[in-house]
Amino acid sequence: MDRRLIARRLACLALLAVLLAWGGLAQAAPARQDPYPVPEQPTADPLAPLPTPSAYPPPALLPAATPELIGAPFDEQGLVGIVATPTSVPAPPSSQGVLFLWLGFVATLLIFGAAVLGAVMLFTRRLHA
Repeated sequence: MDRRLIARRLACLALLAVLLAWGGLAQAAPARQDPYPVPEQPTADPLAPLPTPSAYPPPALLPAATPELIGAPFDEQGLVGIVATPTSVPAPPSSQGVLFLWLGFVATLLIFGAAVLGAVMLFTRRLHA
């Protein structure tokens, strides 16, 4: 029985060595590759100095800058024309979101536990020959 196994292993190793040698010989002399075609348009020289920057877009096309008020207007006394009104109290957060969060956490723990248990079972089983 051991001789058959050793003979098979040697035959496989010899076949592998022959295939690797044959593949290596095929790679030793690669076929001649055609050169890349000449580009139809001239390309920029990467070592050439950069052109001087120009304004983009031209200033004639830009709209005239006008100041615009952003936010609430102020004067010396404070806010102008704004009366502070009490806002409504925000509703308390729903407990349904917390429930889904805990359910997802428990499901994740179950999946993790099943993966660990499966790995332990696979690595500790007896090998049948």
